[in-house]
Parts: sequence; structure tokens; C-alpha cells
Amino acid sequence: MELLARFGVAALALSAAACSAYPPGRGAQSTQSSMEKSIDAAFDDVYERYKLPGLALGVVRDGKVIYTRTAGETSAGSGERIDNATLFKIASNSKAMTTGVLARLVDAGKLRWDDPVTRYLPQFRMRDPWVTREFQVRDLLLHNSGLREGAGDLMLWPDPNLFTRADIIAGLAHLQPEHSFRSHYDYDNLMYVVAGEVAAAAAGTSYEELVKRELFDQLKMTRCQAGAFERDVVGNVAQPHMRDGDRNVVIRKDPQTIPISTSGPAGGIRCSL
Repeated sequence: MELLARFGVAALALSAAACSAYPPGRGAQSTQSSMEKSIDAAFDDVYERYKLPGLALGVVRDGKVIYTRTAGETSAGSGERIDNATLFKIASNSKAMTTGVLARLVDAGKLRWDDPVTRYLPQFRMRDPWVTREFQVRDLLLHNSGLREGAGDLMLWPDPNLFTRADIIAGLAHLQPEHSFRSHYDYDNLMYVVAGEVAAAAAGTSYEELVKRELFDQLKMTRCQAGAFERDVVGNVAQPHMRDGDRNVVIRKDPQTIPISTSGPAGGIRCSL
């Protein structure tokens, strides 16, 4: 819920596995009606409690979208209503897509989970030479690098900034670890940026092209965007907001040409409900 308060406009996708736990003997129609009432109540509570400028919610059950609901505006005061096609920044849900791309490359024989990162990125360095040698592709995804939570995030945010993904990789050697390698869980964004670059190196193309080819095209996710795009050509793009007194105001509005995000593999993808 704190994330909703922080980012203002949010798109959510919820697993409905728990919704199947209704008492036996109830018909499908009553189950659906009861479920919808419950989700509607949660939607209303979140929307009102955090005074959101907009919200889009979808529920997927057994591979089918069984519920959608939207409210609010893409930009407060614009009159442009949010709908099922509105693009949102999906933040760290992007990490699952980066992992999916790597898994596709593993299936294709382009890399292995236990390959050293330096096989694909010879310039990769951690502060400890032993950790550098031992760092495997799978370690990039497990938040066990030994760095403290959020280490180096100021190279990613606020966004946009002038740091490149090459800068991120070069900066790792200068970050002091807080724990020994693989001994502790601390949430990490930088390693997912590295993971995206490993995937790009293994496939011989950019991370953005990989996500489009291996995920968006395969799953017909026609409204998702990774990389640069034209805001008004794509259209229907939700903007970030903040609270100013008793109202929502747009901050860091997207320019006409939305650039590639350095944080793309960690949190830079946009998708619709």
C-alpha cells in the first residue's frame, strides 16, 4: 500500500488463486458475484484512502482475465480517463520480465544459470576479486550480492539522469559490501541492470529488443513499452503525481520522446492493464 501512496497512479495485477477457496456447494455465479463485491470494496478503499489520481486493477484466474476496473485520469485535471489500455510505469515488476528473458535464453542454449557473469561482461567487477570470479548469472537475480539494500540506487533515481548502464557496472567495484557474498538477502536494483546487460550480450542485441522479441511479441502484449517511444504516438500514458495539499499534481511529466531508461531491466518497463 505504501507503493500506491508513493507513486500515485498505479496499475495492479492480482493473482486470484485465493478466490477459489469458497465453501463447497456454492454456484459459479454466486462465487463470482461475491468475489466482485470483495474486490470492488478493496478497490474503493485503496482509491479513497490514498487519494489516488487514478487506478487500474485486473484479476487473472486460471489464465483468464475475470475482473477489470479503472478510475481517475492519466493526468489530474486533464479529463483523459484511465482505461484498460492506459500505460503505467510498472516499476519493479519489470524484474520478472528480465528474469523471463534470461530464462528464454537459457532454454535456447544461449547461456546457463551457473555461467560466470564475466563470461558475458568481462568488465564486471565487485569490490572483492573472489566475488567477481564466483558471481554467476543466477546470483544477479537473488538479492544476495552482499551489498546493502538499495546500494547505488542514486545512480538510477531520480530518473532521468545522465548515468548509463556502463556507469552502473563500473560503479559496482566501488560499493562497500555489508555482508559476505550469498549470506544475506538485501533488495538490489543494480544487479538487475547487470542482468539485462548479460542477456543483451548473450543474445547480441539490446535489452529492449530482447524484451520485445522474447516476451511482448510472443504474448501479444501490444501495449507494453521497453525503451524509447513517442508519448503522443503511443498515447494514453499515465503520468506520475504527487500530493500538493488536497490535490494531485503531475511531477516529472514525460517529454514527447520518452528516452530509454537506464533502470529498464530493474524497473523501467511500461504496460497497460
